[in-house]
Amino acid sequence: MKYRLIILFCCLFITLRAQNFVDIVNFSYTNTPSNNFESSNGDTTIKELALELSYPIIINKKSVLLTGFNVNKTNLKLEANAEVTTLNVLSLNFGINKIFNEKWAGIFMVYPKIASDKITLSHEDLQLGV
Repeated sequence: MKYRLIILFCCLFITLRAQNFVDIVNFSYTNTPSNNFESSNGDTTIKELALELSYPIIINKKSVLLTGFNVNKTNLKLEANAEVTTLNVLSLNFGINKIFNEKWAGIFMVYPKIASDKITLSHEDLQLGV
């Protein structure tokens, strides 16, 4: 009951605010401690290197074109007895932020992505998110 009151209090009396800007360049490196596999005694670490570039293009006061791309490289073991695998991701971002009126706005995005251990331009590695 104590936790429910705290959550209720937070929802009623705390105003959340979002940032009004976008990170143009975001670079990150992640390295986890050893993670155990559920089905065996093996373990793996996960190392991830990521770069994200975003470039908003202002069309007018109510429309902004959103563009950018992401590059990601992850090293890990996919199975307990396997060698370390490198997974690569190359993703483009296209979209628009549109304000319709005082109450309604929308962000419409398309994310074509190529993800694989060996990046090739084939339909097997292509993903599309909307």
